[in-house]
Amino acid sequence: MGNLRINTNLLEDIGNVTHYKGKPFTGTLYALRGELKTLEDWEPQPDEGTDEKYIYYEFEMKDGLKNGKYIQNYSWESGGEGSGVGDHTAIGTVREKDEWLTISLKEYSRKPILECQCNYKNDELDGEAIYYHINGNIKMVENYRKGLLLQKDGIIIRSKTETIKSEKKNLVDKNKEFKSFIKNLKKHIDDEDVSILFHPERWDVSEKMESDGEWNGKYYTVYANVSLKGVEMCYDNSLKDLIKEIGSKKNIDEINAKEIEGNLYNNGDSGGNTDIEKIKWETPLTKEEEKELEEYGGGYQLYDDGDWMSEGFVYDTGNIYRIEVTVGDNKYTLERND
Repeated sequence: MGNLRINTNLLEDIGNVTHYKGKPFTGTLYALRGELKTLEDWEPQPDEGTDEKYIYYEFEMKDGLKNGKYIQNYSWESGGEGSGVGDHTAIGTVREKDEWLTISLKEYSRKPILECQCNYKNDELDGEAIYYHINGNIKMVENYRKGLLLQKDGIIIRSKTETIKSEKKNLVDKNKEFKSFIKNLKKHIDDEDVSILFHPERWDVSEKMESDGEWNGKYYTVYANVSLKGVEMCYDNSLKDLIKEIGSKKNIDEINAKEIEGNLYNNGDSGGNTDIEKIKWETPLTKEEEKELEEYGGGYQLYDDGDWMSEGFVYDTGNIYRIEVTVGDNKYTLERND
C-alpha cells in the first residue's frame, strides 16, 4: 500500500470512496480512541479517565477503498472510582462487539487490546476474520470471499465452490445481457433519432472549474475541483460510433468512461462538493486584506462571486453503472447488477 499514514479526521468520504486532498486515498488510515485527532495533537477528553493514547482502528486503503489488513482494538470508556478510602481502582466499560461490559481496570491496562483483525479487498471482507475476547482468547473466526460469509467457527455457511460457481454464473449472465444489448442496438445502427446516456458511479466524476472576479479592486482567479453526484453524461457521437467503441467488450464492467471521455458531456447532475485548490491574484494581498478576505468568506466566497468556466471533467475510476439508449419509441438499458 502507499506510504501515507493519515488520521481519519483529515479524510473525506465522497460516496463510498475516501478522498485525501481531493483524490482517492491510498495508504494507511487510523483513528484514535476518544476524539479523533492526529497523534501529535491528541489530548484526552475529561471523561476518558486516562491520558494514554492508542489506536482504536487502523486499516490499509487503495484508491479510496479498504484493501489489505484491518485491525480494531477495544474502545474504553471511564467510570467511577472505588468507594474505599485510598481505593483508586477505576471501574470502566469496554465495548465488545455490540455489548458494553463493566470491568475492573485494575485487571486490564487501558492500552490497546485487540478486538478483531481481518482483511479487505476492494472494500469487501475477504479471507479470515478473527474476533477476540477482552482476555485475548479467540471468540469467533469467520471466513469471507468478496464480502460473502463462507464459514463461521468452522461451520460452512456457504461453500467456496458454490460461491465460485455463483460468480461464474453471474459473469456468464452479464456477458449474455451485454451481447443482447449490442444486438438490439445494431438494429437501429443507421437511425438518427438517438439519445445515448452514460451514468458513472456515484461521486466518480469531478469537474475542474475556474472562477474569475474582482475583490477590493484586485483581480483573481479561483481554481476549484467540484466532485459531482448523480451525473448523467451524454454521448454526442452516432449509434454506429458507440457500437464501434464498446461492441468488442464482454460486459458493462469492461466499459470505462476514460476511454470515450472525448465524446461525453455533462447532461445534468445533482450538485456537488467544491474544493478550492488555489487562488491566483493579479496583485498580492496585504496582511490586512488577507484578514479581511477571511472574514468575507475566503476562497469559497470568491468562487461564488466570480464568473465560472469549466476546464473539463476528471474520472476517478471511469466505471459505468448504467447505459441508456433511446431510439425513437424504443429504449434499451444496460445496468450493473452488483
